[in-house]
Amino acid sequence: MKNHTWHLTTTIRSFIVCIWIFLIYLFLYMPSLINVIYKQKGITVLTWPAFIDAQYLQEFEQKTGIKVNVRYFDSNEELYVKIKKTGGQGYDLIIPSDYILDTLVKENLLKKIDKTKLHFFDQLYPHLVGAYFDPENNYSIPYWWGLWGMAIDRSYFGDQKLPESWSLIFNREHVGSHTISLDDGRELILIAAQYLFGNVDRLDQQQLTAVCKLLIRQKSWVEVYAEIDRANFLLASKICPIGIMVNSIVSRVMSEIPDIEFIMPGEGGFLQIDSFAIPKTATNDKEIYEFLNFMYSREAMQHHTSKFGFFSPVKNVQHTNSLMAFPTDEQIKKAQFFRNIVSREYISDIWIALKS
Repeated sequence: MKNHTWHLTTTIRSFIVCIWIFLIYLFLYMPSLINVIYKQKGITVLTWPAFIDAQYLQEFEQKTGIKVNVRYFDSNEELYVKIKKTGGQGYDLIIPSDYILDTLVKENLLKKIDKTKLHFFDQLYPHLVGAYFDPENNYSIPYWWGLWGMAIDRSYFGDQKLPESWSLIFNREHVGSHTISLDDGRELILIAAQYLFGNVDRLDQQQLTAVCKLLIRQKSWVEVYAEIDRANFLLASKICPIGIMVNSIVSRVMSEIPDIEFIMPGEGGFLQIDSFAIPKTATNDKEIYEFLNFMYSREAMQHHTSKFGFFSPVKNVQHTNSLMAFPTDEQIKKAQFFRNIVSREYISDIWIALKS
């Protein structure tokens, strides 16, 4: 009798626990269930941090009934792995940089864009369309862009006449020490290659060996290998007087500190374009195009440009530093891209040599 009572009590307790677990899961997943039952419209956007203001999207959501879920990644490699492993399922829009977009196109992981559904395409700046990774812009729409060059603290150098050359970074005679270099092996290798050889469409083994020797020699006067936001801080706080920078990022500091100056190397800089793209598995086409037209409206673009300090790909948007936002034809002509011309294994080998 006691065993029977014990089993009955245990069964009741187990049943109660199951009920509570069910109620907890029902509470947690109720929004998703409601979306399924009522077929609520929604899209998921995978983006870099500080590219999209999630709070600003509330007006769009209220007006259209389209829920925008914003997810983030920290590197192009992380984005690539997520899209490669899942085929892009679960994401409606992504914002890869040019060299990763080139890979996604070649691996057939993106859906072709219907430009007839875009109300703004003719308002994009000419230097941002028709790039090597997507000549017809069949798979990408430029969103964030910048030109890589050098930033210096003019107060450190005084009246000293400095050459407009990557030699400021790679020749110790010009700087001495306390240089900010890039915390990105691939980009740093290509910048060093441009300094040594000019054109960097391809690099043979002899050239790669020369690049490696240059970077190892440069290490002795590099204060820090930093990401661009940290490099901005090091310049603004006058810890370092010079560094490799991108104009759209350093312009934030320039607007507050007159001593900071951006220099475009005579050898040419590097143009970087991060673009909206649609994974091949995305199915919410109507919502996707409605969101894109909203994001590229002058009002939305002005908001994001002002909030995050990047340069708009759309014409007639005001910038804090207008001169920086409109590169000359000569600067664009000389600019190259960070192409996929160096293997990941070689990048890793050089990076280990620099960090060891």
